[in-house]
Amino acid sequence: MPGGGRAEVSLSAPEAAVTVVTADADAATALARTVAGLAPPISGQVWVGPRDVTALPPGARQIGYVPRGGALLPHLTVWQNIEYLLWRQETVHEIVRDWTSKLIYQLELGPVQDQRPHEITGQQRMRGALARAAASQPEVLIFERPDPAVCDPLDDLLARIEWPVAAAPATVVFGDPVFGDPPAPAAAGHAVVVAGPARGGP
Repeated sequence: MPGGGRAEVSLSAPEAAVTVVTADADAATALARTVAGLAPPISGQVWVGPRDVTALPPGARQIGYVPRGGALLPHLTVWQNIEYLLWRQETVHEIVRDWTSKLIYQLELGPVQDQRPHEITGQQRMRGALARAAASQPEVLIFERPDPAVCDPLDDLLARIEWPVAAAPATVVFGDPVFGDPPAPAAAGHAVVVAGPARGGP
């Protein structure tokens, strides 16, 4: 946490459901990055199903990460951004192209698939980031502080994706109450977990 603070949270995210963690901006970002493997936890563990992934790098966790703002690579097209991690994993090319095509169709990115991030809208960048996170068919899907100003309702976006596996991934939304919570908590079956305020600590 910035300034040496600490956020304590314990949660279990069921598959095919959305868990919303409300916290201030710093805590939400720190928690999202820790679960995704971009920052080490001060203590505790991160599990994906029966696997302890705490010590694993991001690419080995089977966690799809949608950072705030999308963070698409600026020199790549939307299509190339979506495929980027799959090519690095040396997935069979035909499978990559087929699943990428389906995600582009389902998230209505076809008209901008050959454009770069600066040439498309904020909503399209967020859809591209979601498609990139979904491309590896993760067991867990993470949203970091989605901004309502540039993010379509998450229920709508997630419902568009037809996962080629038995169940959709567990989805965890680290929301920021300052900018407005994601619309998901009002929907039936969504768990809401409130992270305690940051406190001083090592």
